[in-house]
Amino acid sequence: MSEQKRIRLSGAAYRKQKLKRDEEIKKNSGSFEKYLKKNNEVLNNPETHSKIISEEPNTLEVTDSLKEVGNSEQISDSIDIFNNEINITLEENAKIRIILTMPVSVASGERSFSKLKIIKNYLRSSMNQERLSDLATISIEKEVMENLEFKNLLIDFAQEKARKINFI
Repeated sequence: MSEQKRIRLSGAAYRKQKLKRDEEIKKNSGSFEKYLKKNNEVLNNPETHSKIISEEPNTLEVTDSLKEVGNSEQISDSIDIFNNEINITLEENAKIRIILTMPVSVASGERSFSKLKIIKNYLRSSMNQERLSDLATISIEKEVMENLEFKNLLIDFAQEKARKINFI
């Protein structure tokens, strides 16, 4: 453990350089598949995953050899890890597998997918005169609005809109 160092994962670890030939991709993916099949039981062990999850987010314990791969210019060097050309522990291997399968971006950060934006546009386009005047009244009578008991209003609303009929 004392030989291992912590480094932050950054964009440098995920350079967008492609493999030059299709044969290299096929060869490396075949080796990667064999490696995963061979070590699947150990990598899917719950104890291994609990150790990984308990560590700080966005950090990775790596040996010096893995650090060199993180700074390399080609993706094929990182594939060599899974070909056993560079020795790493099973925990490091599982961390790399988890990181490689994480999405690079999520839709929640993109403005075009904002649900709030869709709702606001719908409400603005469907606003009629009655709703507009109700909103204006609420804005003007702010003090009255702050003193209202919403619990009582909700109970009254629920009783008026109830669809169940008591036959007893």
